[in-house]
Amino acid sequence: MNAHAHPDPRLSEKLSALSLTPAPAGSRPPKHRGGRTLSILCIVALTVAAAAVPILSGVRLDAVLDSLGSRADEASRPGALASDEATKATDTKATATRTPTPPPPAVPAVTGSGHVVALAEAMVHPRRGGTIVALDADVGDRVRAGQVLLRLDDPETVFARQAAELAQDRARLVLAARRFDRDEADASARRMAGLARSGAVNAQTAIDTDGAARRAANLVDQGAQDLAGADLALERARQAVSDLTITAPIAGVVTARSARLGEAILAQIDARGDAPLFTITDPDRLGIDVDIAETAVAALRPGLRGEAVLDGYPDQPFAVEVARIAPVASAERGTVSLRLTPLSPPPGIRPAMAVRVRIETDVATATSQGH
Repeated sequence: MNAHAHPDPRLSEKLSALSLTPAPAGSRPPKHRGGRTLSILCIVALTVAAAAVPILSGVRLDAVLDSLGSRADEASRPGALASDEATKATDTKATATRTPTPPPPAVPAVTGSGHVVALAEAMVHPRRGGTIVALDADVGDRVRAGQVLLRLDDPETVFARQAAELAQDRARLVLAARRFDRDEADASARRMAGLARSGAVNAQTAIDTDGAARRAANLVDQGAQDLAGADLALERARQAVSDLTITAPIAGVVTARSARLGEAILAQIDARGDAPLFTITDPDRLGIDVDIAETAVAALRPGLRGEAVLDGYPDQPFAVEVARIAPVASAERGTVSLRLTPLSPPPGIRPAMAVRVRIETDVATATSQGH
């Protein structure tokens, strides 16, 4: 006959200890009921098991009840509930961190400041050295392309041109003499060939005169090459003398002049770092360079229009248009440069003038069209 262990005589006391005691009057119910619900379920399950199923051999019911009771107490402690709340809060925070940042709102207008720049500007440097003997332009003068600005004097350059002219004349004389010798050699060769055919002279004499005619023709060719070299040398000498007269490369206004009458200057290749003799600017070809915050570059594109105001003419605003957006940003300032085209600038606009601009974006254009 199988032997079964009888229930512990203190089973009823332990079950009573696990039961819920009524809360005192006036106390507020706890916010979290997960721990007490678990305790009630454990008590019900143990009661049913004790009443319906005999306890297996070798297992003490009081030990099982003690273990379950301690787990129920741990589940019902406020610390466990706080830990669950902290875990949920951490998960919520991590989810919020993974949420992508929305794009910045579109701006209706972009503002910036900059300066007027000259799009056509020429720095005039001397190609030859010499002494300034004449000044024909000053700051503020309007000049045309090819107009004389100053004249230099360099005796060595003039002497070199004269020597080239003499060498050209000498080459011409030599070529003329060689052509005369060639013509005589050709006539002699033809005569000797006729005499050789008639038997008056031997064949070797005819051959020798023909060779002399060929050598004379070769000397003529050499003389022609010498004359061509003399012509080229003379052209270079004349160009050097022409470089002593400095002219304006473009039409515009003389905005700077460093040349002084009587000053000896060096050629451009030797005058490293020297200031240009003249600076000429075309006042009809101007642009505006401004800097804007790089956070606003997404709202801009070439073709957008806006309004600009010169600090020198604050009461004369004029229209501008975005011509180009710089391909790189300034890492030091956090800005992007724009090149603007002035559409109707005031008559007094000048290079390097300070300017402030406001450019309407597509957002502002769409809003105005909607109204």
